[in-house]
Amino acid sequence: MKDDDLPIRSLCARGAVQAATDPAQLRGLLVSRTALVRAEALQAVTAVGDLGAAEAALPDRHPLVRAIAQAGLRRGGADPAEFYRLLARREPLAPGVIAGLGETGGVEDAGLVRRWLAHPRARGRVEAVRALRRLGVTRSAELVPLLRDESGAVTSQVVAALRHDLGALDPEMLEALLRPGNAPHVRFAGYRLLTLVNAWQRLATNLRLVDDPDDRLRVGARADISSWLDRQAATTYHSPSRNLAAELDNLIERARPILGEDRVRLLRFHAGLRHEAAV
Repeated sequence: MKDDDLPIRSLCARGAVQAATDPAQLRGLLVSRTALVRAEALQAVTAVGDLGAAEAALPDRHPLVRAIAQAGLRRGGADPAEFYRLLARREPLAPGVIAGLGETGGVEDAGLVRRWLAHPRARGRVEAVRALRRLGVTRSAELVPLLRDESGAVTSQVVAALRHDLGALDPEMLEALLRPGNAPHVRFAGYRLLTLVNAWQRLATNLRLVDDPDDRLRVGARADISSWLDRQAATTYHSPSRNLAAELDNLIERARPILGEDRVRLLRFHAGLRHEAAV
């Protein structure tokens, strides 16, 4: 319960489970701050049919502990989703309840989950987005506002949810996310989505950022240009639109001092642009 080393706590939990003559002796471990300790103890007490311990662990913050609790209830003939539905109507709501409903519920639970996209805790909003993804009921219109969330963990989940629905996103909105002045994690969310639209949008976005003051964006953009040239450029068979080709022309020239002559020449070749030697 108190050792500073995680592996020691986990090993001792397994030893305690093996040595226990009565699963009730393990109840104190159910409140350990270590998920693996809670999981070992919960596995032992639910194996003998302690549904009360399983129900109490349903909102746990760790997915392994929740999975053991859910399995324990199922063995006892109960539906964990029903417990989560009851818990989801209470306030304040633990993020683990939202996560559990996403793990055990169905599309009919989307309404219960959606209301918690406005959860007061970032962890709650993260779990709401993740649960909607699991349930297969994400809507771009309700997730787009969260791209400007104050938490980077939330925007990361939203990007993961929206990456398969890029056609429904307004390109100008994505461009606005990338503007200087926005929080770094908001800009990064815009960057990730813009670079998923298509190969030429990816290239144009990276070229805009090769000298960006944000280290993460600048380094990532330069690395992604190199990755595209090395791995995908030769198999990008469609050409950029006329407007995008003109923009790429300007962006490549602006990046010439940073990227060097060899990479500039390759970029212009793959984009179908006339090679222009440096003056």
